[in-house]
Amino acid sequence: MRQWMLGMLGALACVSYAHTDLMLTTTPNSVAVSFECTQADPNRRPILSGPVERIESSSAIVHYTLSGADATSHDYARALSEAVEKSLSVQFDRLGWRRPPPDCGLGGDDRLDVYVMHIASGAIGQAVPEQIVGDNPNTPQVERNSAFSYLVIENDMDFLGSAAAQGYTADPFDLMRITAAHEVHHAVQFGYNAKNAYFGFYESGAVWLETLVYPDLTDAYEYTALFQNPDLCLGSRADRRRIYAEWVMIDSLTRDWGLAAYEQLWQHLAVRDNLPAFYDGLEPLGTTVEEAVGRMAIRNLLLDYPNGDRFPVTVTVSGEVSAVGAINSGQRGTQQQAVDYLRVAPGVWEFDVRSGRGITLRLVGVSGQTAASYTLGRSGTVDTRPYDAAFLIVQNTLRHRQTEDCYFTIWTLDVRAGDEAALTSPDPDMWSAVYYRDVLPVGGR
Repeated sequence: MRQWMLGMLGALACVSYAHTDLMLTTTPNSVAVSFECTQADPNRRPILSGPVERIESSSAIVHYTLSGADATSHDYARALSEAVEKSLSVQFDRLGWRRPPPDCGLGGDDRLDVYVMHIASGAIGQAVPEQIVGDNPNTPQVERNSAFSYLVIENDMDFLGSAAAQGYTADPFDLMRITAAHEVHHAVQFGYNAKNAYFGFYESGAVWLETLVYPDLTDAYEYTALFQNPDLCLGSRADRRRIYAEWVMIDSLTRDWGLAAYEQLWQHLAVRDNLPAFYDGLEPLGTTVEEAVGRMAIRNLLLDYPNGDRFPVTVTVSGEVSAVGAINSGQRGTQQQAVDYLRVAPGVWEFDVRSGRGITLRLVGVSGQTAASYTLGRSGTVDTRPYDAAFLIVQNTLRHRQTEDCYFTIWTLDVRAGDEAALTSPDPDMWSAVYYRDVLPVGGR
């Protein structure tokens, strides 16, 4: 579900998403579902406020009306039809996703049904997983919680009038287009699993999909919660916008392992539940969640993403290394599969993790428009003097099985002069720092 929210200072800061309650109620994948089309209930579909018009494309049917509370226009409906078809084409033809199970002809036939309506809740788009069918016949794996669904898209985006009064303008057609791209992806996800408890992967994936379908329209870059609180665990819902900001993790993964990697991960989430399914899905790609989070953390620091200049903030750097001695996380620490950033002054520094189970270290040195990284593990030595800026990434590699099981790990590092220690070799990667903006610590530790 897509909701539009006005941010601070009257600016349109972000868009927040939430699924229907069905997504929040999970059942074990070991429980089989037996469904026949004779059980399908057409009365569960939305009822429009006036005579129904239809626009049909190869993969979808848009249902709309020109009268009553749900009234829209032919132009709006046609543009929506084109947006839905474009999103489906990107997913099926470019990315190789499998189609959701057929919906038993509800809405006319087995194409995806999209209803244009006024949404009283304030949402501007909804993907409704209508019926769990069990296995999706269009996929090679055997699912337990595959579902067919329908979409509801706001009929006019008229709330943009109040946004304009606060100094923000937006094209309602463009907002409708990225909303359609987002919600269409939820419908495709539901074809794999409509009840996976790793809730954040639905929303982060749908935001990332926007960047492929409409790279110039997406508001993905306005999600800043991951940059502002990098020490919260993967999938954290402590900040409800955090899971949408994690689209950068999917972008980072696909840049390392190809666009098909994301769909391959969903093949695992289709048959296993929660974060272990994600961890297991990374193994066939030749990586681990620890490596994936670490590489994302480097890219976040450098803003190393397409259109990285569009991010309105940089990562939070919580401390600085400028002298020998002990440095600690303070009372908060770092949660599982999350990081803290420390700025490092020029020098030859030897780092050792004194305490903190699962804590490992990486160092990034920025030089002009490129950056080098060093994987230190629990200890290592780096000469940071050749770099314009250097940062230590403190990563918690402990794994959590559920996003509700997040807790902070307190850590302490020993920092020594490293003039007599063997230097750690840099990683083979050369990172782009084209969009890097200088980052200063927000407070010492």
